[in-house]
Amino acid sequence: MRKAWIFVIIAVLGVTGFYAYRKLAGAPNIQLEDIALQNLSGLEIDLAQRNNQKPMIITFWSVSSKDSKDAFSLLKKAYTKHGSNINFIMVSDDEIEDITTFKINSRLPFYFARSVKPLDDYNIYNLPTVYFFNAAGKLVHKKSGVLTEAAIENEISKIN
Repeated sequence: MRKAWIFVIIAVLGVTGFYAYRKLAGAPNIQLEDIALQNLSGLEIDLAQRNNQKPMIITFWSVSSKDSKDAFSLLKKAYTKHGSNINFIMVSDDEIEDITTFKINSRLPFYFARSVKPLDDYNIYNLPTVYFFNAAGKLVHKKSGVLTEAAIENEISKIN
């Protein structure tokens, strides 16, 4: 009986530790060519062509993530200020129908896309995760988790 309890405790600690690691893990390095996307019609997107020689802010999010939805209000402010100079791309691995419904209901001005691969394949476990790329497509900064307006503006100043 005692061995069974020890096993249960070790299992609970292991699962808790794994979950904590995934939630606290920072944003992994990702290059534009590593991101496999499709538009909401299901067609493949080439981010290098989508770039149009503008910086990009790519946000990985989920329809079910409250923190992602909270970040959209801050990103919308940044879009209002910088949208003509920066490509804002919102990437989710949710079903296309769910992303489309969210886009229509939220009336956000961003470009929405679906990741061909699950976000776990990118080692993205904490949402939202935001990547700031300069006009040459070079990763300048990445941020995982809750955003602030000041942090977004600071990173935009580095990619503009």
